[in-house]
Amino acid sequence: MKRAFFLIVLAPSGTVHAEDGLTISGNSRIRYETIEGQPRTGFNESDDLFNIRTIVTGEYRTGGLRFGVELYDGRVYGGNTGTPISTNEVNTLELVQAYIGYDAPDAFGPGTKFGLQAGRFTLNLGSRRLVAADDYRNTTNGYTGLRADLRLPNDLSATLISTLPQVRLPNNRADIVDNRVKFDRESFDLVLWGGLVTQRLPGKRGVVELSYYHLGERDAPKLATRDRSLDSVGLRIYRDPASGRGDFESETIYQSGSVSASLAANAVKLDVSAWFAHLEAGYTFRHPWSPRVALEFDYASGDGRGGKFGRF
Repeated sequence: MKRAFFLIVLAPSGTVHAEDGLTISGNSRIRYETIEGQPRTGFNESDDLFNIRTIVTGEYRTGGLRFGVELYDGRVYGGNTGTPISTNEVNTLELVQAYIGYDAPDAFGPGTKFGLQAGRFTLNLGSRRLVAADDYRNTTNGYTGLRADLRLPNDLSATLISTLPQVRLPNNRADIVDNRVKFDRESFDLVLWGGLVTQRLPGKRGVVELSYYHLGERDAPKLATRDRSLDSVGLRIYRDPASGRGDFESETIYQSGSVSASLAANAVKLDVSAWFAHLEAGYTFRHPWSPRVALEFDYASGDGRGGKFGRF
């Protein structure tokens, strides 16, 4: 198998800041990919593909209020029905973000803050290993709902969410290959809620982070699911990189709940018991380039014998 890609990033619109509090930015990314000796069955032996992603973002601020929109346009050219493309590559003219936000400084005392956001938005929480807006991919993850951010006294902060993850459309191969426009949908058939609490330790470099998220899923019209009900509890301890100093990160996540054994309506329910661990140690040298070396280790559990579901 041979695979290669070529990447060009363009930002023709730049960023424009107007005196009335309006910020506009935009960029386009073109990526060429080619593959020979496709290892997956059912697809073309070889493929050449252009991935084009264009993002336009605007936000208007007045006092503590924020109004924001973001348009994503992800397309592919050169593919056909035998090309392994999906909504990971195609999501045309999608309003991924359309929100209103409010920020209240000193809400809980000097140096504190309270922020509330409602509507459609993207999320990057904690280490981004569970909840994140994908950047390498040609499309991203969007959510509809509420987000609250709290910066409290004594270097304590928290983020709480209650959202409906957006389901990217279209989801059939013919429309995806043709770059058809079909707006994403959200519903209470798929929910994500929870949040994280962060405590910065004395010295300001060390951080302890505790997180909890619940993902609930059920069958929707014309869409069978695994009926997942997952609870994820995480503990993350890390030290920020700094010139001439060592740093580290340790994160452990445990998942419990239930999942259907298959997409069938009468499929048996399996108990979930799965976990993930990340360990990392690094050092940043005192140099104008700030070079950093690090060792990383990841472990994720998988399925074993018995009636439990163990894949993280």
